[in-house]
Amino acid sequence: MLGIYCRTSKDSDYEKSTINQQVKLGIQFCEERNFEYEIYKDEGISGYKISDDEQDPFNNRPDFTRLINDIKNKKIDSVWVWEHSRLSRNQYASAFIFNIFEKYNITLYENKKKLELNDPTLKLTRQMLDAIAEYERQLIIGRTKRGLHKSIDEGRKSHPKLYGYKQNGKDENGHSIWITVESEIENYKYILKRFLEGVSLNKICYEVYDISKKDKSKLINHRSKITKILKGYQYTGYQLTLEGLSIYKQFRTNEISNLQILLNKKYWVKSKPYPIELISIKDWVLINEKLQIYSKKFTDTMKGRTLRANRAIGTGILKCGYCESRFYYRDQKCKTRNDGTVYIYPSYYHTLVMSGKKCEQKPKTVHSEHINEIYKLFFFYLLLVFDDTNELKKESLQKIKQIKIKLKENIENNEKEIISIENILIKNNKRLEKTDDEDVVYVVSKIIRSNENKLSELIIELSKMKIEYEKQNNKFDQTENEITYYDVKERILKWFKKLNIEEQRNELIKIIKNCNIYGHYILIDTGRVIFFFDIDQHYIFDKKLLRMLDRDQIYKLYFIKLGNKKLVKMYNDKKIIDIDLKKDDEIGLRLFKYLKKNFGIVYDLTETKNFVSFVSLKGLYSQE
Repeated sequence: MLGIYCRTSKDSDYEKSTINQQVKLGIQFCEERNFEYEIYKDEGISGYKISDDEQDPFNNRPDFTRLINDIKNKKIDSVWVWEHSRLSRNQYASAFIFNIFEKYNITLYENKKKLELNDPTLKLTRQMLDAIAEYERQLIIGRTKRGLHKSIDEGRKSHPKLYGYKQNGKDENGHSIWITVESEIENYKYILKRFLEGVSLNKICYEVYDISKKDKSKLINHRSKITKILKGYQYTGYQLTLEGLSIYKQFRTNEISNLQILLNKKYWVKSKPYPIELISIKDWVLINEKLQIYSKKFTDTMKGRTLRANRAIGTGILKCGYCESRFYYRDQKCKTRNDGTVYIYPSYYHTLVMSGKKCEQKPKTVHSEHINEIYKLFFFYLLLVFDDTNELKKESLQKIKQIKIKLKENIENNEKEIISIENILIKNNKRLEKTDDEDVVYVVSKIIRSNENKLSELIIELSKMKIEYEKQNNKFDQTENEITYYDVKERILKWFKKLNIEEQRNELIKIIKNCNIYGHYILIDTGRVIFFFDIDQHYIFDKKLLRMLDRDQIYKLYFIKLGNKKLVKMYNDKKIIDIDLKKDDEIGLRLFKYLKKNFGIVYDLTETKNFVSFVSLKGLYSQE
């Protein structure tokens, strides 16, 4: 029996047509000679790659493996191929194949030529053909790489599939045209907003995808999908150049610690397939850096220990103002002079110092409880008093908008399907009127009944969707300020009462742009508000504030009826905190003057709307 072996290297419509042509020629060859035959074909598989597994070096080519096994079992005694390269483009693989053919006395036909495998001239010719085939492959790889590199640097590189986009034909140059999928784009915006709010990836999965909390495998898959979406640089409206991709790869493999270098525009080119900007490059860099420190573990390379993030809120968030190294939680052991008793002080340690290097930062360790109280004050006042109300309104209503868009899409699809079925019914009713054939009447009547049932179901479903759509439109009859207030209230109470340390930390990661320690001062920057704290002072978060918020005392009145500007004034009048400082106010000026003089820090304050100072003027005067 003769084995017809066919192979193509790409899985595309064109290549499928060529493999069908190979099969057709092989069958024609066998029929002309009255040969019995068996067809073996591998579609979209390289003829170069082989495995190191000596038992099955062609495991990436399943039908070729089947052919070899049939040869060894003496089912096949001859082989037909369209051309030599269909067997292999690799010299080593080709030698391996022909050794098997010679061992089992296989007759080889290349198209219509019969080849004598023991002929010395043929062996020499085959070796030359192998070398040529491998040379051709290297040329193909070179051309492919040059084309790929050019398309990347010109911003033309597209992907087989990208969340939020779908293919819509090709342009005159043969390049795919991509259009947005509105529901997926809104999903992306919602995922991005929730992640920046501090919501965990797990919770986002439960919110976005309809999965059970018991189904851990689906949760892992969806979490991986969301992480991939958040890391997608295509949503910036730009694409990374080859040089930019190389830097990004170094970051992902931990060869470099941050992506700040990618803020340089020379590493980006405007994207032709995906030109819509859904996230700024600056925010994309921030998201990727936060995802990097979002993991639960950090390695102390000096001592080979694992520093866990579930011991303190600020581990990995607090950074040194001198060298940008992070502070991580560790227990500090101290002995008393009298009896040698060892006391444990929970502290944040400077990682550069832990590895034996030098830094000008003083102090190099800070008490974790003091810092944790600072984070509590920051979180409470940021969300309740200083966060951008307009932005919070958008976030509060985002999910409703997403549901509405999805419902609208479903309604439109449902209506199109109803029209399609109605047309089928009209067509079949006309057929029924024109025929007296009982068999035709039976079949057409059955089709009509089936479609009538389906139409009835679709109409009921459409009615339900329209009711739900109206319900979403009228879901909130409160004012926008009231919606925002209850959303903020829920986030604050949940953070303080329900979340564990690691979950609290994850939420801080997503709302803090920078958290630097400069000597005895801590600066927390969210991008819109800058908080200052003096670590020499001992801050205590007053839990009465939470109880008042829980009972809606004072807060709701000021927040809803007067707006958060009046709420700021209320705090000033009560002298709870120095807040709502203008950029030319004395404390703001002295704080930034101090940073510039001692650390060379010049902050860009164009986007900053408020300075929040927990620092006394007396302390600043003593620094000068």
